[in-house]
This record gives sequence, C-alpha cells and structure tokens, in this order.
Amino acid sequence: MFNLKNIAEKYKLVMVDIDNTLFNYTFAHKNALEAVMDQYDFTLQEYNLAKMMIETRNLSANHHKKELYFKIICENKNIHFSKASEMFNLYTSAFIKNLKVDKTMSAFLFYVKKLN
Repeated sequence: MFNLKNIAEKYKLVMVDIDNTLFNYTFAHKNALEAVMDQYDFTLQEYNLAKMMIETRNLSANHHKKELYFKIICENKNIHFSKASEMFNLYTSAFIKNLKVDKTMSAFLFYVKKLN
C-alpha cells in the first residue's frame, strides 16, 4: 500500500484517476444498475449478455456505452427501444446520487492542500 503522506511531501504534482481512486465507481455502478434492474425487471445476467453482445461487435469507441447495453436489453426483452433512454437516465441519476469520494483520497487531498 502507498504511503500517501510521503508521496504528497515528496512530489509537487500527484495525478489520480477518478474511477475507483478518487470516487468509488464500483459502489455507484452497482447501486445504479440495481435501480434500473428493479424498475425495468431484468437481471444481471441479462445485462451481462447485452455487454457480451456489444463486445462481439468490436465497437471500441462504444464499448463502454451503457445506452447500448440498455438498448440490447430492450431488444432482447421486447421492450420498446425508447425505454433504453429512460433506463440510461435513471442509471445516470442513480449513479451520481451514489457516487461518493473515497475517504482515504479525501483525507489525502485535504492533506496536500495544507502542504501548499
């Protein structure tokens, strides 16, 4: 494990990745996805199937676009495609609501601010 205080004292610039470093992406994603699955009655297996279907298309620019996953789920479950947009909007709002700053990183950033 890194000694963040030593890093802050040694370097003038420290860059951090947002996903799962500054923010707990996993927690936010899990809760947001559960909100969508509950409201639109699909399972994690159906979500993962949609992800695999997109991956087989080799759409590298769109690989992580959840809108496409939700569109595939709609197609697979015979839900009108317009619901994919609603699913994505619900996912996004739930994701933002559940996005929390990592406590360790928060303490680190406050410490760095005190140094300068």
